[in-house]
Amino acid sequence: MELQQIKNIDILTVAERLGIPGQGRKRMCYQGHDKATASLMFPKNGNYFICHGCGIKGSVIDLVMNYLNIEFIAAVEWLTGEKMESKKDYQQMEKPIAKSIMDYQDIYWLFLNCCEKQGAVEYLSSRGISKQTVIDSKIYCISPDGVHRIEQRMLDGKPSEFIKGIPEERLIKSGLFYSTSGKPRLIFQNHRLIFPYFNQDFTVIQGIQGKRIDNIERAGKFICLSGFSLPLWNYPPTDTSIPVVICEGVIDGLSCIELGVGYPIGVAGVNSKAIFDPQMINNLGKFDVIVAGDNDIAGREFNLKLTKEFNRVHEVMLKAISLGNAKDLNDFLISQKSRQK
Repeated sequence: MELQQIKNIDILTVAERLGIPGQGRKRMCYQGHDKATASLMFPKNGNYFICHGCGIKGSVIDLVMNYLNIEFIAAVEWLTGEKMESKKDYQQMEKPIAKSIMDYQDIYWLFLNCCEKQGAVEYLSSRGISKQTVIDSKIYCISPDGVHRIEQRMLDGKPSEFIKGIPEERLIKSGLFYSTSGKPRLIFQNHRLIFPYFNQDFTVIQGIQGKRIDNIERAGKFICLSGFSLPLWNYPPTDTSIPVVICEGVIDGLSCIELGVGYPIGVAGVNSKAIFDPQMINNLGKFDVIVAGDNDIAGREFNLKLTKEFNRVHEVMLKAISLGNAKDLNDFLISQKSRQK
C-alpha cells in the first residue's frame, strides 16, 4: 500500500478503533488537558486531526503514532496490518520533514510586542498572582479591542515607517494565524491571556498558549499555535539545591511562585510527553522534586504515573503537595490568601 493510500484511511474509523473518548468529529484530546470540554477535532474538509487546546495536529499516521506512542513504521504496520520487512518498504515510507518553530521567531516576537501586560496583571491578580510575578514571568494579554489591531499590524506592517507586513502564507504556517473565507485571522480571537513558552534564558519562543478569560468554554479554555505541541513551561534551574515543583499548567506554576514552595515547571496536560521524556526524567534526578497535579482523578493519576517513572529511574519516591479541599494549586493559593486577610 502506498503512503498516500494509508493517509487516506478514514481517520474517524481509526479514532474509534483507538478508543479515543467522544463522538463524531469532536473528542477529548489524548494529551490529557481536556477535563470537561472536548478540543480534539476531525474537520470535515480533510482526513486529519487538530487539537484547539494544545495545538497538536497531523495525519491519521500521526494520530496512531501519538496515541500509541510508537514509531512511524510501527504506526503504518498497525494501520495496514502488513509487516514491513524489506529495506525497500522502509525507503518508500519516508516521513515528511517537520517545520521548525525556529523559522517563525520574528513573527512570535512581533506578536508579543503587539500585546500588553496590564490586562494580564488585572486578571491574574484576581487569581492571587502578584504584578511582579506576572511581569517577571512575561505573561501578556490582548486588549479587548486588540485583535483587529494586531492582525492589521502583522499583515500590513507600518507603511509610515516603511515597515512591511508579513506574508499571509508565513503567518498561517507559523500557527499563529488561520485562514477563513480566504482571509487570515489571528487564532487568539477569544483567548486573550497569552502564555509564552520560552527556553531557559528567554531568548527563544518555543510555544504560545492563549486562555479564555471570559468564563465561556464553548471553544475550550485554551488554544495554542496550530501544528506545534507545547513544550514545558519553565525548565529546571541551574541551582540544584532549589526544589522543583511539577504543576499542571502555567497558572498553577505562577501560584507555585507565590507560595514559595519551589521552582515551578508547568505541563500542558497530564499526558504531556515533554515531562516524561527520558532525558528530562534523568535531569530531574539532580533535584528534590515535588509533584502537584490537580486534585481530581486525572491529576492524582498523573502524580502516581510520574512518581512511578521517577522511582523506576532514580529509585526515589516523589513528594506531593497536599491540597486539602482545593481543586488545584491556584485554588490552594487563593484559599491561603483569604485566610491571611
